[in-house]
Formats: sequence, structure tokens, C-alpha cells
Amino acid sequence: MDEQLKKELMETFLRFKRIKISILHKNSGSKHDLNVIETVLLKKISEGSIDRFSDLEEDFHVSKSAVSQTLGALEEKGYITRELDNTNRRKRLLSLTAKGRKTVAAIDTKVEAYFASIIQRFGENDTRLLISLFNRFAKIVEETNEL
Repeated sequence: MDEQLKKELMETFLRFKRIKISILHKNSGSKHDLNVIETVLLKKISEGSIDRFSDLEEDFHVSKSAVSQTLGALEEKGYITRELDNTNRRKRLLSLTAKGRKTVAAIDTKVEAYFASIIQRFGENDTRLLISLFNRFAKIVEETNEL
């Protein structure tokens, strides 16, 4: 197998990882006091897409205590509230404060403009092709990781 091709593929993997982080950081509303994981977590809370904390541990590849610390930091900064669920005392309900909702709205506006600009520059057809190829590629990588 072509060694140069393997090297370029690895470098591209790393480049995509850096791009992902820079997108989140650049558009997280840097005037706010949020890091990348806090930004993503805040967005997930706003979407109501957190069923279990173990899902967060898997999504972020971090420990339960790291998730708890991040939620504590968001609460301390005034972005979220955590309350016990009256129907299940082992469960915590997460909700955004007014500050959290305002921040998520600002982030959404920035991210939407960011991706609209990329699509405009790259072109709709090339964007669709990239998405199709990347999803096919990601499936292969995920299947390979399962071996």
C-alpha cells in the first residue's frame, strides 16, 4: 500500500479534528467564558437531547466526574440550572437560564452564518458531494474501529 497515501490520510484526520475544534471555539461567542465542551454541552441542553449523563460521557469521551464538573461550571457561570426530577429522584433536570438561552441564540446565529459562508464559497453541489463522501468514509472508519 502507498505509504505517502497513508501519511496524507492521517494528516487529513488531524486537520479535520483541528477544524472541528476551531469551528466550535471561533463560533462559541468568544466574548463569553465558555470552552468548547461547555459550548457543545450548552447546545445539547438547549435541544433537550440529553437523556442520560452516560450519553455525554460517550459523546465527549470523558469521565462521569468530568461531565459533572462541566455541568457545575455552567451552573456556576449562570448558564444552566440543575434540579432533581420529582418523578425520579436519581435524575437531574437540566435547563437553560435566560443567560444560557441568549448565549445559545448568539452561537446559533454565528454558526449558521459561518456554514452559509462556507457553502457559498464551496458550492452547493460540492458540499453535497463532500457530505456524501465523508459519511461513507466515516461509516468505514467506524466499522473498522469495531474490528
